[in-house]
Amino acid sequence: MSWAGMSGIDMDYSAWLKSTDPPRIKHYPYPPPPPMWSAISVIPQFFQHEFCKFMAMRMLRLNTSPEYFPDQFLIGASLAIRKVLAAVSSLTYADKKANASTATTQPLKSMLTSSLYDRLKASIKGLPQGAHVDISISNLYDATIRDVWVTMGSKQSTYPSMSNAPGVQTFRWMTVTLGLRKGIVDGNDDDDGFRVTRNRVAKGLLDGVEFKVDVEIDADVEYTVSKSRPKANPSEEEGRDILLYDFGRRTMLVRFESPYFEPAEQMVGGISNEQVDDTVYVPPDLDKRMQWTWKVGDIDYLLEKDRLEKIADRERERDGERSNA
Repeated sequence: MSWAGMSGIDMDYSAWLKSTDPPRIKHYPYPPPPPMWSAISVIPQFFQHEFCKFMAMRMLRLNTSPEYFPDQFLIGASLAIRKVLAAVSSLTYADKKANASTATTQPLKSMLTSSLYDRLKASIKGLPQGAHVDISISNLYDATIRDVWVTMGSKQSTYPSMSNAPGVQTFRWMTVTLGLRKGIVDGNDDDDGFRVTRNRVAKGLLDGVEFKVDVEIDADVEYTVSKSRPKANPSEEEGRDILLYDFGRRTMLVRFESPYFEPAEQMVGGISNEQVDDTVYVPPDLDKRMQWTWKVGDIDYLLEKDRLEKIADRERERDGERSNA
């Protein structure tokens, strides 16, 4: 069920999908194997994707615990998304006030990556004066893992802003990214045998690691955009006009991101003695390996769509430069 009481409200606050909207990315363009692994291309993409997902899940399970991932993780993710949506709704109230307190914004900052937080803040500023968003989940039916992304190697060699820099080499395949300094791949002399090179590459991959988990939340989502109505007299309670209302069952895709651990062994260590925030998805019986928190890095491919579009634009620019050369 969906209706809008104000024309153009979707353009003013486009961060959230309605139950009738199509997905932002209908078919995800997973990266094919690099040229050096071209023989893998004969395998159907479905099996390539499932293999990479299986390997990434196995790695994450080994670096947390079989009891934690995926079952305990999904329970925590289901609880966390409700808190995130509640915090976003609170932020739309506070952001319209000049004296918005740190106590209002800090909970959301601690749950989101800086990129997603900044994107949602920018969307809130596009709301009409006096308007705010309420978004919540009334019934949550299921939570399943859609994708597990793993990035291995130094951050310098794996992040898009750095991976084209001189001296680094990046390989992407489905949900796996491997980044290495070129010296590690090429070797320093002509006498290195295959085994030495292989060991050097394996050691280079342990320079860092990061995981991202895409969770599909099957739920009834209620989404309201309303605006305060001026009081007719001082004794009257403040009313609100509904600008947009949507309620329906849909699949919300939520991406949870780990920190980037450099070196990779930092992912596993003794848990700290500090009080753990209740949004951290760490069951009390976990074998004291995790001292870090997941953060929500994307919702419904809001940021991912922009990222893929920028990549496509860069590729078109490079193709144009080659054709003009």
